[in-house]
Amino acid sequence: MTHAVKHLEKLKRCITISLPRKDVAKAVRTHLDKLNKRIRIDGFRPGKVPMPILQQRYGEESTFKVVQDLSSKYFFDVVKQDSIRLAGTPVLDWPKEKDAEQGQEPEKEADDTNYAVDIQFEVFPDIQFGDFSDCAVTRRTTTIGDAEVDRALEIARHKRGHYHERGSESEHGDAGGQLEVQMGDRVTVELINHWEAQAEESAESAQKEEAQETSSEGQPESAAENEANAEQRGHQPQTRTFILGLEAIFPELETAIVGMKKSDVKTFDLTLPVDYFDPKWAGQAVRQTVTVKTVEWAHLPELNDEFLKSENFENLEALRAAQQKALETEAENRTKALLRTEVIEYLLNATQCDVPESLIREEQYVQFEQMFRRIFPDAQKLTSEEIRQRHNLPADFMYDTAIRRAKTGLIFSELIRQHALTAQKEQLDAQFQTFANEQSLPVEDVQRFFMGSGEHLNGLKAYISEQNAINFVLEKAQIKEESVSFKTLAEASTSVMNRM
Repeated sequence: MTHAVKHLEKLKRCITISLPRKDVAKAVRTHLDKLNKRIRIDGFRPGKVPMPILQQRYGEESTFKVVQDLSSKYFFDVVKQDSIRLAGTPVLDWPKEKDAEQGQEPEKEADDTNYAVDIQFEVFPDIQFGDFSDCAVTRRTTTIGDAEVDRALEIARHKRGHYHERGSESEHGDAGGQLEVQMGDRVTVELINHWEAQAEESAESAQKEEAQETSSEGQPESAAENEANAEQRGHQPQTRTFILGLEAIFPELETAIVGMKKSDVKTFDLTLPVDYFDPKWAGQAVRQTVTVKTVEWAHLPELNDEFLKSENFENLEALRAAQQKALETEAENRTKALLRTEVIEYLLNATQCDVPESLIREEQYVQFEQMFRRIFPDAQKLTSEEIRQRHNLPADFMYDTAIRRAKTGLIFSELIRQHALTAQKEQLDAQFQTFANEQSLPVEDVQRFFMGSGEHLNGLKAYISEQNAINFVLEKAQIKEESVSFKTLAEASTSVMNRM
């Protein structure tokens, strides 16, 4: 057998393997002899079926299997011998006779007539990393003090509390008869963004003024017309429920809502954060209309012995100490999440490489499966393979996200491989101990859980290896330290952690 390697576009390759017909014929004869002992054909005893009949019935199928087996074995021998790094599953084309490819009539009995088998595959790119000295990141840290602990305890009280509508009698009163929204209330509001409208107004202000002057009625739009036009422009109302003062929202929205009553409507200006998820609007001054749908005041449990007992603490000092430790752990995780994002952005920008299409396609299916299982609860009964067999995704399905995730994974894999950054036993043991401490479980139980599940253990190893790679880059990077409030740290990292 011989072979030739062709370089196709980007990372695609093709190996053409030539299989001598006499070798294939010999292997087919051996395969048919084995088949003869297993099959039953009317009129013949087991193992006594004449070879011409076997050739007629099973010759084509046997030839395909033999050629596939021989070419696959030879292909993987070549891959091992030449240290080819395969990305994805190779695709084998049904063999073409060499003479037929050349436009000649194949000589069926000639020993020098070959089968030409094309096997197409992708390889991993050859990625070269620099020394990472040009990597500049910011490590945002915070100090957890009494104010942060007080806020955490207030959140805990709200989780254990319940709510009554303002203006309605209840077993706990009517909040002094106050109807206005107060800090700590739970509100449901309807929000309409006028961001796109503002952009249009800025670009077409002259035309709009002229249209208003020549309007047949000359009257402002009614509320119904305004809402209908807003919907046509794509400004669909969004309903949100949150607790004022406790949940991360725009501060301008909180200020606007306080003092409003049920059914009140207000339009106000706000400035979007510089790290807003849509770069187009990050840091921009925009306008929003809020309609208050419901206003509920909170009836909260006191921080008394009963509350402490329900939280399994003997005294308030122990509860506060536990809350502070939990917040410090949360702050550390948020700091790591932001650093991880900055390192990933650096690596994506600094690393120029093609990404195998098979890896991109795999990410597309992973994203589709996650979305499919969220939308259809019954999909939990289906395996990943069943979902993929039923749905042939368009080539552009979430392509930009898929290529970004595939490239990120590829870069980390190469970084880990080239610098031997895989998870070590002592790191696994340390992580087992961390999980045990967090869940108040014996470390042996945690270890048994991971060791008993290949999926969970491999996931933990991948997490540790990736963290090793991030730390490897950070050791050589330029790191700017910045102290921020816990609220600022939380707001900056929330969207990042939701994507992790």
